[in-house]
Amino acid sequence: MTSLLNENLERGDLEDLVDSLFFVDRHVSKLGTDAEVATLTFNVGAKQAAQDLADYLEKSYDWVLDSDATPGPDQFQKFAVFVEINRTPKLAKYITKLLEEIENLTGKQEWKFKYKKDMQTHNADVKTLLSMIPKTKKEYVEMLRSKAAQGVKDFFADSNIHSISVSESGDVKLTKRLSNWGTAEEIGFKMVGITESRPSNIFPDQLSRAVTGMLGRNFVVENQGDKFIIYNGETALEVKDLYAEKI
Repeated sequence: MTSLLNENLERGDLEDLVDSLFFVDRHVSKLGTDAEVATLTFNVGAKQAAQDLADYLEKSYDWVLDSDATPGPDQFQKFAVFVEINRTPKLAKYITKLLEEIENLTGKQEWKFKYKKDMQTHNADVKTLLSMIPKTKKEYVEMLRSKAAQGVKDFFADSNIHSISVSESGDVKLTKRLSNWGTAEEIGFKMVGITESRPSNIFPDQLSRAVTGMLGRNFVVENQGDKFIIYNGETALEVKDLYAEKI
C-alpha cells in the first residue's frame, strides 16, 4: 500500500498513543443522518497526537468526509478522534484501509471494535466488519427496526401478554387472550425509546391503570402529557399514541 505520510508526521510518530479498540456508529454524524454516514471513534493518549491524527486522516482519502479531535480528555485522560465516512457497500474496505493507514503512524495494531452501545468486542477483520456494520441506508434502517422489535419483546417478556407484533412503521401491538373463545385485550402504541428510569409519584389516569392491569404487577404506566412511560423495574419504555381495548 502507498503511504500518505507527509512532512508533518513520520512513521512511528504515534506509537503507543492510539488505542487498538475503536468504536463504530457510537456517535452522531455531523454531516448527514446516521443512516447515511458511518462514524468511527479512536481514543488517543495525548491532545496534540489526537489533533495530528485527525488532520492526517482527513487528508488521507477523498472518501473521508470529516475528521475531528476533541479539545479535552475524557475520564480516562484520552482524546477522541471522530472520522465520518459515507455508508456504502465499500464501507468495510474503507475502514480496513484507514486502519492500515493509521498503522503507518503507530506500528502494527491488533485492531478490535465495538458497534454502537454493544459491550461485545469484535475482531476488525473484513469479514466481521461486513457482517456487523450496515453498508447502506436501507440496511441501517432495517437494523434499527430489528433491534427495536427485539427490545420491545425483551421488555415485555415477563408480562401477561401472549403475542407482540411490531410493524415496519414502528407501530406496536400487544395482545392478551382472555378466553379460549377469541376474547382478547389489545394494547397499541408507537415506541419512542427504551431507557433506564424509575417511576415517579404521578397519580395514574384511567388509561394508565387499564394498561397496568393488562400487563401485570411488574409494570407501572404513567401519563406524562403527550407521551406515556411504561416501567418494568428500572427499565422504562417511552411511547406515544397509547390505547387499550377489547378485541
